[in-house]
Amino acid sequence: AVISILLVIPALAVAVSLIAAFGAAMISGAAVSVGGVAAIVWSVVELISGAGVTTVLAMFGMGVASIGLGVVIAIVFFFLTKYSCIATYRALKLVYKT
Repeated sequence: AVISILLVIPALAVAVSLIAAFGAAMISGAAVSVGGVAAIVWSVVELISGAGVTTVLAMFGMGVASIGLGVVIAIVFFFLTKYSCIATYRALKLVYKT
């Protein structure tokens, strides 16, 4: 009972906080990708409305870069979240031998 109060509960709180932070970073990576798609769509709208080619290419390039970076961030933090959950489960299983 004492080990549970002094060690397991604080460690579990830290693990849950870490998992929540990783999940939030994963969601923000997906949001960056959606923003990149919006930037590409907006660059097409600007091209149709008569904006300069340099402006359109800059917006298009920014959109492609945002999509790529967002996908990388989302995938990396997805796996960090997944393996953090698995490690926390295994640690709790080891401590309580269930």
